[in-house]
Amino acid sequence: MVKRIAAILLTGASTFIMTACGPSIPNLNGTWTLKNTSDGTSGVLQLKEDKSGTLNGQLSANNETASLSGVVNNKSHVNITFNENGNSYKFVGNVANGSIVGTIDGSTWEATRTSIKQTGLETKQTSSKSTTPASVKWTNLHFHATGSALLAMARVNNTLFVGTDGMGLFSLSSGVWSQISPSHEVSGYERNINCLLNVNDILYIGTDYGVYMYTNHDFKLVGRSPYLSGKTKTSSSKIDSLAIMGNVLYAGTQAGIYSYQNGEWTIVGSSPKDAELSNINGVLYASADNVYAYQNGEWKQVGSDLSNQGPGRVVMFNGVLYVATAGNGVYSLTQGSWTPVGSSVDCGLVNFNGTLYGGGSNNGVYSYTNGTWTLMGLPDAGVYDLLSSNGVLYAATNNGVFSTNG
Repeated sequence: MVKRIAAILLTGASTFIMTACGPSIPNLNGTWTLKNTSDGTSGVLQLKEDKSGTLNGQLSANNETASLSGVVNNKSHVNITFNENGNSYKFVGNVANGSIVGTIDGSTWEATRTSIKQTGLETKQTSSKSTTPASVKWTNLHFHATGSALLAMARVNNTLFVGTDGMGLFSLSSGVWSQISPSHEVSGYERNINCLLNVNDILYIGTDYGVYMYTNHDFKLVGRSPYLSGKTKTSSSKIDSLAIMGNVLYAGTQAGIYSYQNGEWTIVGSSPKDAELSNINGVLYASADNVYAYQNGEWKQVGSDLSNQGPGRVVMFNGVLYVATAGNGVYSLTQGSWTPVGSSVDCGLVNFNGTLYGGGSNNGVYSYTNGTWTLMGLPDAGVYDLLSSNGVLYAATNNGVFSTNG
């Protein structure tokens, strides 16, 4: 089948192009309509990306179907293999400016996303019909670095910090952006910043090399990744998320959750892998294949199964737990079950001035009131993360960094 599909869609020297409905693709979940720009032949590519960046799905064309698997590396590189009956075809490309561009030994394709995946159903992707309230004014903070995903934000005193994928740490103070690098860079992996955490006005930084803290205008290594051998990085060495419980630092990695005390990393039980951590009212939550809580020395699943939804950050708002998922909307925990409460938002849940806010990876910032998500601005931006700090809401997007006072 793949061979026959390849004969239809992948003939001749080529470039493969996927274009999303927006300027960037923070995740690839959903259905994409393919078109051979040379002869008009069409096909369908269905993709599902989990939290670790693993891709699964199928390619269909001319009544033939082939399975596929792949990976998205560092939010910017895609490697997909199409498999059927021992035949395999590989596509390697780069994600940039709303497209995936790469080569496959075939003809030119163009693929446009037509729907996003939500709770096992396909939901038509259209622009939001909500209007932006006139009272919400967003200020462009003129973040000048381009070509890198903005993966994390934190604010310490009056300085905003932004962590990027491959370009290191940036700070905004008194209206001026500065790029910050360790004075003694070891491997270059320090520039891949995956998470930031403000603990008592000390900035902790999770990188592909380990955990740093930023103090006295310099990086100080707290602890090298438990899975980093010498200067060689593996997929397990990446620090995905950070949380603090009492005086203990916790890190989510692709090998599990570790605590760091007295200069040593220790695995925290049979912990979920590639988890996003949250400290909520003194309980450590981890979102991975499902949502878990660590209590009495054990990891216990919270609520019903979310293994097909790609859960992300967990927050508590008005006594209710909410979780944003990768391309599948937001869920709330009701009587022990996760219930979908909207498909527009898939990242960056925060409490801003007493209202729950979230980001759409393709279409702006939303607020949640009385069971309804309302677009609050930046409709053309793909949101990476939101930060609520000192009465200001910050949005890290593919178009830069913005702020509003509400």
